[in-house]
Amino acid sequence: MGNHVNLGSQIKAIRAGLKTGLPAGTTSLTVGNVSYSIPDLDKALATEEAYYDNASAAHVASQAAVRERDARVGTARALVDDFKSAIRGLLGTQNETLLQFGVKPKKAARKLTADEKALAAARNRATRKARGTVGPRARAAIHGADVTQVTVGQAPTPPPKTA
Repeated sequence: MGNHVNLGSQIKAIRAGLKTGLPAGTTSLTVGNVSYSIPDLDKALATEEAYYDNASAAHVASQAAVRERDARVGTARALVDDFKSAIRGLLGTQNETLLQFGVKPKKAARKLTADEKALAAARNRATRKARGTVGPRARAAIHGADVTQVTVGQAPTPPPKTA
């Protein structure tokens, strides 16, 4: 991108120089193998400059459009998510017609095998044991010591500072 901007700036500088920097009486200039009158050379450079100006303007507009789009992502996402919920509520979560709206139907959960169920139950028991998780009846049976008297003593004194 940098070289393109630089070339566009060079074209602008050349056009400015054609108006102010040519020796008096210069009416034509040979560029490459083509002899141009000064007005024709300016016109050719103006045509090229227009392409660079248009590209720069389009780039700025594109960046602005991207910023505007990105600012609306939250609103658009919320609208799409709400629509998906509404259409699934209307048609059902597994209806193939959802595909016409760009919404994937939810698949039914796969049935676990007996071995998978046994493994899941063993993992659940191990997790509850490791975390010390108990049910409401077991929790109700747990009581702390019956405290009837509390002795409040003097706060401990800090050790003396040594210099």
